[in-house]
Amino acid sequence: MRFLLALLCTLVLASCSDTARYRIDPDARPALWQLQSADGAPRGYLFGTVHLLPDGVNWRSDRLTAAMNGSDTLVIEVLGADDPDTLSAAFKALAFSPGLPPVADRLPADLKDSLAAARQGTGLGGLMLNRMESWAAALTLASAQHEKLGLDRDDGVETALLASFRAAGKPIRGLETISEQLGAFDRLPEADQRLMLRDVVADRSDARAQFQQLLSAWASGDEAALAKQSQGGMMDQPRIRDAVLVARNAAWARRIDAMLTRGDRPFIAVGAGHLVGPDNVRAMLETMGYKAVRVQ
Repeated sequence: MRFLLALLCTLVLASCSDTARYRIDPDARPALWQLQSADGAPRGYLFGTVHLLPDGVNWRSDRLTAAMNGSDTLVIEVLGADDPDTLSAAFKALAFSPGLPPVADRLPADLKDSLAAARQGTGLGGLMLNRMESWAAALTLASAQHEKLGLDRDDGVETALLASFRAAGKPIRGLETISEQLGAFDRLPEADQRLMLRDVVADRSDARAQFQQLLSAWASGDEAALAKQSQGGMMDQPRIRDAVLVARNAAWARRIDAMLTRGDRPFIAVGAGHLVGPDNVRAMLETMGYKAVRVQ
């Protein structure tokens, strides 16, 4: 559930703002790396983000601001995630298939009551959920947990970065499309999709407490603690981890390499979990001959 909550912060717009229950250093110093050529020449920056934040967090340090000002383009995970119509169209194009068995029949018998509890807050009737492929049902049910976070995307890191780079007249690019991001789930074998669904329905952990852990790790730049956010549960399943994390990281690294090869000086801002732990984007870029030197 930790990984799904982190992903849903990219894809889903929260509808309220209730930040009083979160504790976070108001002067956050999240991790920032400078990308360098093998000879040490600066080429760009990698910045780990969280997609939603409580009010009043001052994460834009002088070092970070200088890195932004010295970059010629902003690169984020996906363009259009802040547009509900674009997101809805991409989801609908992949999420529904005819002739599917009811969601309850795709779960172990002992999770039927848990399914009813998980549906609370989704706003979806059983018929709509039953028409969804298993991965889509899992994300939809997980989004009910996301809504409980009580945060608004308008306070997120990407929103602030987009505003700054747009005001400076600098181009903004995405590392993947929404369809590519959702497609990583859509292409999973049905058995793995059902594992996702099972994990979401069976999970009874506190979404706010989990997100608090993510916020604290991010604010302090704690790489080990951030890495834990992409481990455990369904992420211990090799096919799922490879499809929704490792393969995407590899594709991003190739696209970043192409930008650097043509001479761009990008400020690359992606979810912090993609830059730490096994098979992270930094490590993949280093195999291509770059160095990632932490500067904050």
